[in-house]
Amino acid sequence: MSLKLAIFLALACVAACQAVSPKISSRLHESIVSSHDAKHNIFVSMQGGISHALSGVVSQQFKTRASRSTAVYSALRLNAQQSQKEVLALLAKDSSVKVKSFWISNQVYIQGAKQDLIESLAALEQVSKIEEEAIHHINPPVSSVRVPKRDTSTLAPEWHLHTLRVPEVWAAPWGSNGTGVIVGVIDTGVRASHEAIRDQYVNDGHSWRDPYNQYRVPTDIYDHGTHVAGSVVGR
Repeated sequence: MSLKLAIFLALACVAACQAVSPKISSRLHESIVSSHDAKHNIFVSMQGGISHALSGVVSQQFKTRASRSTAVYSALRLNAQQSQKEVLALLAKDSSVKVKSFWISNQVYIQGAKQDLIESLAALEQVSKIEEEAIHHINPPVSSVRVPKRDTSTLAPEWHLHTLRVPEVWAAPWGSNGTGVIVGVIDTGVRASHEAIRDQYVNDGHSWRDPYNQYRVPTDIYDHGTHVAGSVVGR
């Protein structure tokens, strides 16, 4: 290779790098460079996110929690419909990709996007950034031991609750011990039969959903979500 050719290729590489849209994350750009014909799973974020939509709700007064929740839902849905309009219109022209719109975060997930589509998305004014999907794997549990049911009525609060002075909060006039509060855990799942949480599960037919493995009953093949649920509501 001649010196002139080497210099020309180096300058061409620099020019190409400089031409990359700042909206495309460095990680995604590296994936594109490593294989120009590859397909990528990406998240497209919209300008303004959800802050503007929520600011209009925060400034209002609501008589009930339900009315406030409805207002938040409506504002976020409308915000997504308006800001994602151009992106979804562009994606509708490409039948090779799978698309999922998320109104709660004002993002669009695209499965199987090629370089030319990614660059076209980055050129849209409403798009703020484009990132490659990151998948993190959890190590399976080392062992699992079934423990017999305990009588929780006579158990004292765990040591960490005393360290955090939680009993003082429970006893305070303005305090709360969680009575009547329902919480949800988004994790690897939950084993509802676990001795620490089986009496806490709200089994109303609407409190469990598994979008990945489609288990019909609360299941946790990694035990991570069960641990988290136990930290939240375990007895």
